[in-house]
Amino acid sequence: MEWLKGIFESFKDLRTDVIIVLAVLVLAAAIVLVMAGKKKKQNWTTQQLSVGALCIASAFVLSYIRVWHMPQGGSITLASMLPIMVFAYLYGLPKGLIVGLAYGALQMFQDLFAVHWLQVTLDYGVAFMALALAGVFRKKVSRGSLLAGMTLAGLTRFAAHTVSGAVFFGEYAPVGQNVWLYSMGYNSFVFIDLAICIVIAMLPPVYDFIKRQRALVGGK
Repeated sequence: MEWLKGIFESFKDLRTDVIIVLAVLVLAAAIVLVMAGKKKKQNWTTQQLSVGALCIASAFVLSYIRVWHMPQGGSITLASMLPIMVFAYLYGLPKGLIVGLAYGALQMFQDLFAVHWLQVTLDYGVAFMALALAGVFRKKVSRGSLLAGMTLAGLTRFAAHTVSGAVFFGEYAPVGQNVWLYSMGYNSFVFIDLAICIVIAMLPPVYDFIKRQRALVGGK
């Protein structure tokens, strides 16, 4: 029971962060609307904005259900990456990148571990924008295309964290250990996080829901 209690421990800070969530989502929506006005091809519908906000909020709440919290940042969560990946699978890479970036910004408020602006860019910008790669193979609606996209997204997030870890956190590596091998080992938590997302996404009820939503969206 103590272990289960520890998983949900971070929810004690959620009240303050909910306000932050709403503020950031409003800001993200405003930015998107400005971009939509400049680029007609990237026009966002009310539905897309609503689904995007819902996916960001869902991912943020799920990120508080931590199975394991890493000492220099990073956590194994209850499929917190999945809502962002699903959004990208439904609406495509460009919109997925914006949603991923907004989610990365929220992660900075929740659990910022910063030593350099480039490290922050890699760990909170590139790493979470990479989740949008789940939508790369969306034209062919199948379990295989979703699985391939999610795997690519997870690998790219892992790569971003690995570069950041090797360059900026090499001092934490044991004496004599290669910093790249150390960083790869440390950031392997991403694969566990990814595996949880894949298992849940491939469950028949969940996949059928995603498939139905993808059919409703069509080629948009």
